[in-house]
Amino acid sequence: MVAKQGSAWDHASTEEIDVIHMLEKQGLLDEKNACGPSHNDTNILRPAYQHHQHEQHQRQHHHEEERRRLQIVFFDLETTIAFGPGDKPKLLEFGAVVLAVQGLRELQSYSTLIRQPGISSMGAKFNLSEHHIIELPSFDQIADQIFDMLHGRIWAGHNIIKFDMVCIRDAFSMANRIPPEPVGVIDTLPLLRETFGARAGNLKMASLAKYCGLGRQEHRSLADVRMNMEVLKHCATILFLESKYPDFLNLQNHLPTRSTSKLLDEGILPTPQRNLRWNARWNQVIKKPRIRTSIEMKRPSLTKPHGASTSNVQPLTLRKQPQISMYPKSGG
Repeated sequence: MVAKQGSAWDHASTEEIDVIHMLEKQGLLDEKNACGPSHNDTNILRPAYQHHQHEQHQRQHHHEEERRRLQIVFFDLETTIAFGPGDKPKLLEFGAVVLAVQGLRELQSYSTLIRQPGISSMGAKFNLSEHHIIELPSFDQIADQIFDMLHGRIWAGHNIIKFDMVCIRDAFSMANRIPPEPVGVIDTLPLLRETFGARAGNLKMASLAKYCGLGRQEHRSLADVRMNMEVLKHCATILFLESKYPDFLNLQNHLPTRSTSKLLDEGILPTPQRNLRWNARWNQVIKKPRIRTSIEMKRPSLTKPHGASTSNVQPLTLRKQPQISMYPKSGG
């Protein structure tokens, strides 16, 4: 196809010419339209190019949405403490890690400190000088990055339903922005409470990390996110092994009883840590029952005829049971 002199080809860019060739091959543009009118008339090439670009953008947007639906973003916040009923926690730090659902491969990570005016505790909490605090970005400056990390993905974290998700929505609402929305939520706190039980104590992140041998919690967003992921992997592995080998692994989940006290003495089951909370239950379950005393207390009946005087009630008496000898009498 040869373009005529003075046609719209003279004013088309290289990218537009490539699109026109593609439209012609697909039968969407005939030779008359391809040659185009003169540059003084209405240009019909640019609307065709713009329509093609719009369709291509729609396809890319749909593909991006489908891709994000198959990604899990673990995130964590560091905030101020709310002291009053009208006070709300303010974001001090945001950290997130994006994982692919297939294989849980890490795709990207992001973390940032957030400057909050009038918050004097940031320097001591994050070991920052006044100069560094002033240079930190405000929430308005990093709101787009946080939105891009969260929106359209599966959200995951520890106690995020009652705390982190509420803080995120409040922060975007105070900034007059549309908050990000998840396609699903995985809160590891109720998940582990339902499946893993109370074997790790109160199921706070610090207790879970200690149970799994992951060290101390740093209370920094990105570090806590990675610790949350490792805790979930450890707990999932333990539950998987217990489900496959219940004969000898599930013994460690049961509360010790009298029938297992001998196993405890032999070291087969771990002896629970002796603390104030355990003492009452431990004494009730493990220790042998006390031998009944030979002194029997006899309490009179509390029921009495109507109008009877209280002076006739017999006092509490103790009756000693006779001793029974197990040996024959001598000289009998």
